[in-house]
Amino acid sequence: MIQYIQDGVYIFNPNMRLEYENITLLDLHVHAYVVGNKYDVAKLCDHAIGEYINIVGMVLSMGLPSGEDPTDFSHNPEFDHKHIDADPVSSVLNSFLDSLVLVWRNTVDGNDMLRQAIIELLKPHINQLMRLKFFQTLMMDLTGFGSDLIGSLAEDGFDVQTWPTMGGVQQRARVKFVTAI
Repeated sequence: MIQYIQDGVYIFNPNMRLEYENITLLDLHVHAYVVGNKYDVAKLCDHAIGEYINIVGMVLSMGLPSGEDPTDFSHNPEFDHKHIDADPVSSVLNSFLDSLVLVWRNTVDGNDMLRQAIIELLKPHINQLMRLKFFQTLMMDLTGFGSDLIGSLAEDGFDVQTWPTMGGVQQRARVKFVTAI
């Protein structure tokens, strides 16, 4: 935060990797936002949101790879998507989905500016994202995430119905959109 106040920017220092080996640029922006929010530094919050959304926009514009789900590690639970040999698309996509956990665990509620910006960015890609096992897990298990997304879609006039899958049963997750009454 001090670097931002002095220089108007903050940078990803490679030495951060020595202490936090799995940190990503998205994580840095989330942390900057959380600090800016805690100390009421609106410009830092706005900058962090802008940088985060810019990167996520690029990630989502890459599209999702066809074929195998790049977020399904059930066949190889020991696989680390942040490893140097990981597929770049899978690695970037999974790092983005990991960052959602960081956002939702470090922000208070659905009225948070960063949450709202992310939700608005996700909504046009919901059909693609729902094909990802990791995203489905976030929708069901990440406190507040699924309800924030469904609530925002409801505000847009969609009635979203989700059905969790039974443990051990291979089913496709489904989301049904109907007109809200």
